[in-house]
Amino acid sequence: MVPCCFPVTSGLAMLQSPVRMQVVVVEDAADLQELLLVRFRQAGFEAVAAATGQEGLVAAVSVPADVVVLDVMLPDISGIEVCRRLR
Repeated sequence: MVPCCFPVTSGLAMLQSPVRMQVVVVEDAADLQELLLVRFRQAGFEAVAAATGQEGLVAAVSVPADVVVLDVMLPDISGIEVCRRLR
C-alpha cells in the first residue's frame, strides 16, 4: 500500500480539541483494513473503513473525515483518483 493521504483539517486547534479526529481507511484487503482500524482507534482516533474507492468517497464526505488513508490499488477506482476527487 502506497500512502496517498491528506489532512482535511489542520492547525494547532485540531491538536487541542477534545473532539476525536475522524479517519477513513480505504483498503480492500480485509486483514490490513482491520489492522489499520485497530491501530488508529488505539491511538485515539475515530476510524471507519471502506473497501472500494466509491465507498471511500461516500465515507469521507459523510463522516466528515479529517484524514483519509488510501490504498492505491482498489477494485473499482484507484486510490489516486479517489484522492483527486476528494480534493
